[in-house]
Amino acid sequence: MIIIDKIYGADGDLVNPENETMNFYGDVMHVNGRPWPYFAVEPRKYRLRTLSCCLSRPLLLQLMNDVTGSNETFNIIASDAGLFDAPVLTDSLYLAMGERYDIVIDFAQYANQNLTMTNNLNWGDIPQYAQTDKLMRFVVGGEVTDWTSNNLPAALAPINWPAPRATVDHVFAFNHNGENWTINGVDYGDAAARTLAHPPQGSVETWELRYESGPGFHPVHIHLIQFKIISRTGGRGLLEPYETAGLKDVVLVAPGEVVTVTAYFGPWNGLYMVSTTIDVHILLA
Repeated sequence: MIIIDKIYGADGDLVNPENETMNFYGDVMHVNGRPWPYFAVEPRKYRLRTLSCCLSRPLLLQLMNDVTGSNETFNIIASDAGLFDAPVLTDSLYLAMGERYDIVIDFAQYANQNLTMTNNLNWGDIPQYAQTDKLMRFVVGGEVTDWTSNNLPAALAPINWPAPRATVDHVFAFNHNGENWTINGVDYGDAAARTLAHPPQGSVETWELRYESGPGFHPVHIHLIQFKIISRTGGRGLLEPYETAGLKDVVLVAPGEVVTVTAYFGPWNGLYMVSTTIDVHILLA
C-alpha cells in the first residue's frame, strides 16, 4: 500500500508542489496511485506492505468495520528494517512520511462484509479535508480459493539489537530559522559546518532527536544504519509497542517531542546522512 495525498486543480490536472517550501497537504488520498480505491479480498489473511509517500501529512491507520463502525485489530510483523521477532497486535498504526510497516489483516470473520482503512490523525494545524479520513475499502468475499501460506507464525525472526548505552552521545535539535530547516543551527547549505558527528567505525551511539521549533512534523531518517527507539518524551510522551518491536530507519518526531535512539555505526566508513521532511541533510562521518 503506497499512500499519498494529492491536490487536483479545476482542470483536473495535479497541482505541482515544487514551489511549496514549508508543507504540502493534499485533499485526495491515493493508494497505489488510485484515489480511494477498493480491493476485493477473500476471507483469509493478507500481508500488506505499507509505505507513506505523503510529503507532509503523517497518518494514523485504522481498520473500520463498515457495519458496526468499530475499529478492528490487525497484526504488525515488520518495520523499515525487516521482520519483528513476533507479531504485534494493534488497532491503529502511526505512519510517518517515508515510514514502512508490514501488516497482516485476517479477513476470516468478515466474509461478505466491507472494511475501510481510515486515517484518523488529527494533530495540531494539519489541514483536514472532507475525505482525508478515508484511504481504501476492502470488499471481503464469501469463500477462500487458496489457503497457501496463510498461517501467521508466533515467532518470526531474531533481531540483532545494538548494545545498550547508559549515556547520550549526541543531541540534535531541529529548528526552522525563518528560511531553512536546521539541525543544531546548521543547514545543508553550510558545507563547512554540516558534519555534526564522527561515530567511530563499529561503535554504538545513542542520539537524542529534539523537535524544538517550526511548522509540520519530522520523520527523521538516518541513512545507512538501523536504530532502536529507546524513548519519547514531550508531545505524545510514549512509544507504541510496534515502534520498539524491531529496528528502524525512520522515526516520527512531532512538535515538542524528544526521541532517543541507539544505533550501531558500521560496518562501512564514510559519510552518513540525516534527513527530515523538508530536504534537510546533515552529513555524518
